Amino acid sequence: MKKIVLTVVSISLIIGIISIMLFYQEQKHRENRSNLFVATSDVADLPLNASSVTWVSNAMTIDQLVLESDIVVRARVAEAPITRVISSELPVWDENGNIVDTVISEVFFSDTAFEVLETYVGKVPTKILVMQTGGVDPTGLRGIEEITDDPFYKIGEEYILFLVDISGDPVHAPDRQLYRIVNPFGRYRIDGITVSSYGQNLRSIQLPTDIGELENQIIQFAQEYNK
Repeated sequence: MKKIVLTVVSISLIIGIISIMLFYQEQKHRENRSNLFVATSDVADLPLNASSVTWVSNAMTIDQLVLESDIVVRARVAEAPITRVISSELPVWDENGNIVDTVISEVFFSDTAFEVLETYVGKVPTKILVMQTGGVDPTGLRGIEEITDDPFYKIGEEYILFLVDISGDPVHAPDRQLYRIVNPFGRYRIDGITVSSYGQNLRSIQLPTDIGELENQIIQFAQEYNK
């Protein structure tokens, strides 16, 4: 009898996209388990598998990002990302629509510790954790899996981050404080007085390139939205 594994654009991929977007409710009904693995800085010799995802948020401009953010901070990477694996049991269907078996799907996520240097929106402690999809396979079989427009953070890098609070999420943060970026446009790398967004600006919208300009826009729109 022919077996068909339910894909729906690959449920494992959906779980990955869900974690960096605004879609967590369906995961409450799945049996998941999380385990801490190794820091990405310890496995530089493993092969890198880059992929891309479709982000739910279309925010690109600073006002749009501020509106969708719970907090906006300037922060420095304090520790290398630590990888977790989320394992989900998925059904296998036969050609008649009957569940005949199950398979285990594993998706990697990484949490990075940041030292908060300045807070523009919201209130946060001096150290926060930021989650991103991708990570290191401790077995070495899958190497390093990384999202092209949200690459792993490196110790010492500084960013201005537009973040969504996902603390209390039943899968990723049931008993801790955790954040994720709104989307790649909400991740600005700081290099001296220059800033650059990780978003792919296909509409040629004028984005801030100077840290002073970026900070001024954040403060302006935060005041407008009473944040």
